[in-house]
Amino acid sequence: TMLQGFSGHLLSEAFLERAAVEAEMNATCQRQRRELVEWRRRTCQLGPSSSVRAMLSVGAVPFASAFGFTCNEVVMRDRTAAATIATDSGRSMALLVALWGHPLDPMWREAVREALDRCASWCILYNGSHLRFVDAGRLFTRRHAQLDLEQTPDDERTFAAFWTVLRTPELRTLVVASD
Repeated sequence: TMLQGFSGHLLSEAFLERAAVEAEMNATCQRQRRELVEWRRRTCQLGPSSSVRAMLSVGAVPFASAFGFTCNEVVMRDRTAAATIATDSGRSMALLVALWGHPLDPMWREAVREALDRCASWCILYNGSHLRFVDAGRLFTRRHAQLDLEQTPDDERTFAAFWTVLRTPELRTLVVASD
């Protein structure tokens, strides 16, 4: 069966399902899943009338924090906000926040530019309802992986796949493994 709420062609779904099965739903993973459920509850105030600043401060920054990332170098724009997110291990990615429900497909070029400007090979796009990982290191592929933030915490297998991706020190190793 397919992973609920997963789409895109960055990582094969079969690979993610294997990774999810192999990843133990240990105490840390269960705690992270509870944190995502709690984060989703706190973001219920976000919606179509939310400003980019609210999407960043109520949605994206707390989400990144829940998974061990810190946000730095925030740049506010009219319809988007961009930031660099990093972990203690030195892993960094670009974060691009859009208005609620804004389509993520047209943001590919901006996501790649933000990642390259921040010397990162990845960009995470966030629009309140979805989270998309964009590979800015292999531009010719235009690959991405997207998760529905409403469904991901509710499905144990989808969450395990999501957690596997987020805790991998370098996402590129997952992409190469799934090719």
